[in-house]
Amino acid sequence: MDALSALSIAGTVTQFVSFAGDLISQASELRGSANSATAEVQNIDTVYATLLGFSFGLRNAEKDLSEPDANSQEGRLLGLVAECQRDCDKLLEITRTLKSEGEQKTWHHCLRKAIESAWKLPEIRLLDEQLQRTQLTLVLLVCSISSEFQHLQQERIARLQKDGGLNRLNQDRQFAELRQILQSIQSQVANLKLVDICQGTQRIRYPSHVIELERQMHSLCLNANDIQKQQAILDTLNFDSRIVRHQAIPEAHSGTFQWALATDEPDKEGREDEAKLLQWLQRGQGIFWVTGRAGSGKSTFMKHIAGSPKTRAALKQWSSPSEPVISSHYFWIFGTPMQKSKEGLLRTLLFEIFRQYPALLKVVCLDRWDSDFSSSAAAKPWSTAELRHALDLVTSAEIDVKVCFFIDGLDEYNGDHLEVSDELLRLSKLKNIKCCISSRPWNVFNDAFGQDRSQHLCLHNLTKRDIRHYVHDRLTPHPRWQRLVDHAVYDSHLIEYITEKSKGVFLWVALVTDRLRNGLTNDDDLSDLSNRLAGFPSDLESFFDHILQGVEPFYHEKMAGTLRLARAAEKPLGILFYEFHDAEYRDNEYFLRVKRSQLDREPETVQDRVQRRLDAYCKGLLEVHDDRVEFLHRTVADYLSIPDVSERLCMQSPEWFHPELSLAKVHLTLTKIIPLAIPYRRYPGSYDRSPLDEHLRAVLALASLYDADKSAVRDKFRRLLYDMELSLTADSVSYIPPHASKSLYFRERLLQSRLPKYLEKMLLENTEYLKSFDWPPLAVVMEEGCPSQHVETIKLLLNHGHKPNKKFNVLVSDDVTRKKTPWTVLLSLVVRQTRDGLASRLLPYFVPCLRAGILDLFLEHGADANASVYRTEGQPHTTAWIDILFACFEIGKQDEERYLHVLSQLLQGDASVDEVIPVGPESATYIEPASETILKRFFQLERVLAYSSDYEFSSDFVIRISECLVRRACWARWSLDAVWPEVEQAFGDTKLRHLKSIYHAECDLRRRDRKFSQMVRENICVPLFQVRKRKSGGVARYLCS
Repeated sequence: MDALSALSIAGTVTQFVSFAGDLISQASELRGSANSATAEVQNIDTVYATLLGFSFGLRNAEKDLSEPDANSQEGRLLGLVAECQRDCDKLLEITRTLKSEGEQKTWHHCLRKAIESAWKLPEIRLLDEQLQRTQLTLVLLVCSISSEFQHLQQERIARLQKDGGLNRLNQDRQFAELRQILQSIQSQVANLKLVDICQGTQRIRYPSHVIELERQMHSLCLNANDIQKQQAILDTLNFDSRIVRHQAIPEAHSGTFQWALATDEPDKEGREDEAKLLQWLQRGQGIFWVTGRAGSGKSTFMKHIAGSPKTRAALKQWSSPSEPVISSHYFWIFGTPMQKSKEGLLRTLLFEIFRQYPALLKVVCLDRWDSDFSSSAAAKPWSTAELRHALDLVTSAEIDVKVCFFIDGLDEYNGDHLEVSDELLRLSKLKNIKCCISSRPWNVFNDAFGQDRSQHLCLHNLTKRDIRHYVHDRLTPHPRWQRLVDHAVYDSHLIEYITEKSKGVFLWVALVTDRLRNGLTNDDDLSDLSNRLAGFPSDLESFFDHILQGVEPFYHEKMAGTLRLARAAEKPLGILFYEFHDAEYRDNEYFLRVKRSQLDREPETVQDRVQRRLDAYCKGLLEVHDDRVEFLHRTVADYLSIPDVSERLCMQSPEWFHPELSLAKVHLTLTKIIPLAIPYRRYPGSYDRSPLDEHLRAVLALASLYDADKSAVRDKFRRLLYDMELSLTADSVSYIPPHASKSLYFRERLLQSRLPKYLEKMLLENTEYLKSFDWPPLAVVMEEGCPSQHVETIKLLLNHGHKPNKKFNVLVSDDVTRKKTPWTVLLSLVVRQTRDGLASRLLPYFVPCLRAGILDLFLEHGADANASVYRTEGQPHTTAWIDILFACFEIGKQDEERYLHVLSQLLQGDASVDEVIPVGPESATYIEPASETILKRFFQLERVLAYSSDYEFSSDFVIRISECLVRRACWARWSLDAVWPEVEQAFGDTKLRHLKSIYHAECDLRRRDRKFSQMVRENICVPLFQVRKRKSGGVARYLCS
């Protein structure tokens, strides 16, 4: 039992002892004196009720303390509770007797009569002494519990401080409050010990010390829980690669970019542009756009500005009196998906805001805050919509926090640049927000941000002095430079020439100075250096050509293959990729024969070997950083994507070389040579991240690019996949966690990887290939991303007989399971229901699934329109067709026909209200049929939402849905008498008559259909049955067969 619960029980005991002690004291006083002036007058019924309450409380405490160790705190506490229970029972019996016999209704008079007639002084003294002993034992126990609590909480606070320090979370004030409460608890415990020492065997008449102690301990736990929740929610926003790009950007060279934040007034004409950024930081609003040529140092500039103390000082003038929040994000086109996506941007920005103002989490992330963080619901992944909503709340006028965003490399965003520009413009119009953005000078950004010249800075036009300073610092420290300038007067001319020729491109300057330093090492004089400089192309693309022309012809094959491999990768590769890729030139099927012993045990040896090879093959265009290999600059990757360059590299590559296939080979090789464990399986189709999972998913993703091809590359990928499954099911896996299986792991991931052709091949070869799954394969598919991306796999499974209504158990907790089907899993992914189950909100996956035909596929294969949809524990089950019906108000114009087709199939699929029970606070008042409640709510919602700016549905669209509903109402025989008034209020009299006419026409059709069915039954079916019954005649037997 935790200390707080134990102290709560001790508090109950304390209050009982105090109350019982007062009663006994009155008995002692009455025994010694006939004067009742000192006795407190209490109603006998009140005393009885109070004792009864203590009796219940003590019995519950006994249950909570069932069978503890007798020598433990819980054991000693149980002993006290048992003693108090016996004393309480004795007092209850006495009080019950007094109630029945006493004519007076006060405790004083009833007790006096009892003493005169029955109660002896020794009994009173015995009970009094027993209560005093209980009290003294209780004091010692409370002190012990409190000391243990303090020790545990001090450890917990230390852990929380350490965890918060990892993310530099601003929780200093909260930790100070915790320490203050701890000191107060220590003071309370000291007071309690002092009472024990000073009063000896005298009773503590009031339990205020214990009650106050319990209150403060409870307050400490609540405050510590708040800190822990803040850290837990912040962890869900964090991601591994969040700071990787920031760390990879070079620091600004000493003394450069100082002009941007110089506080002195510009003293020369033409330097007004240099002061633009500082003025905007101090007083500006909206967006400040930093642009410049490729390689001009935009990222380094943004890193320098965002991290400078001068920036914070300037922003204080804008945010006064509050402290500004500075949040920065660095897009990286060659990074992880998170580093180049909108989700990564929003998570980074929110992370920085909440890191500096963690108290906002309780206001902005209310659903997550109220969730139990031991459940997956609280730590669930963030959707883009949820992130956007959180950012809107943070930046709303109601929250007085001023935020400046620094966003670098907007051109490296992997999405719609126009859309993200519009979103940033919308955000920057809020009074508490402004954004400093950098990008290349593309038209889309110039149209969005370039109209206000006072908030636009063109970097390559302002760095001439910085480049001159950089060149001077790079060349002049060389030991041979001073000897040259002692014999010549042209040194400053060379530096100026480099500065002019650079055209503001820092990357070009860095490459040139590296080569000039090599020339100095080779004893070049100033004339030689000038000739070298003249031979260098002035643009980067030509310069890269010049660099690659210097590669020895012997290495051209490896140069081409290595550069193409790096360009094909979605993110920088580890050095082991290049180590094993080199083996491919000796044996392009090396991955089939690789052994674990081939891995070099000395990482420094591998790194040195890879570095040397890359220098020989690529001449510095690829660089080793720690354990990964990166392009010298993004412009190198752009250069490799130029069609002429790409074609030239293809011609220089070996005939067998294919970059995606080579990548897959290395991923497979790494799974074989490195001891890897199958990741922890949370539930079917959901695994924790791990190195093995990263390699497997990479291979499957690369293979999916060629799944539909009929080529040799596809066949090689299939052979590779087959070998990977064999290796995973062999003994190469070092550890298999509980509830996991080697074969299941590969096949579940295969199912989720958009490889329907390969999967079909495996099913044809082995019809039992998916039989061992513990969830239906249709459900496993949908555990990975949006179901729309798996449309071909879903179609394949349905065509192979997998049922959308197949039930399976979902473990909610250790002893609670719930039923789901693949169909209800899909619905829970696309629609969110309100508490009463009579209003739907679309989730982000709905529209992609609708457009991909996923809902149609399920319905065509018999998905149950009346399926009960379970989402999360504590939420009501809903009904499939009702979920889809109430989602109609968020359907866009372009999706109306698709939606109507789905709804029509649902309503024609025997949509029913037989087991539909609206839930929520009003559920007890529902006395009308469920069909009336549903239909009335639908038309009421239409009337309300039609005037909401958040909904843009057309009335014609809702009328068409209403037509479907009244047709279904007719065939299902739902009464519409109470519904028509709601229809009239929603649409008016004309549309009401229109819908009634459809309803009556449908009823006529139903009656005719019933009459026709009855005629067929009477004139055909019954005679045939009679013929068959008589079994006479060959014709009858033929007709009935």
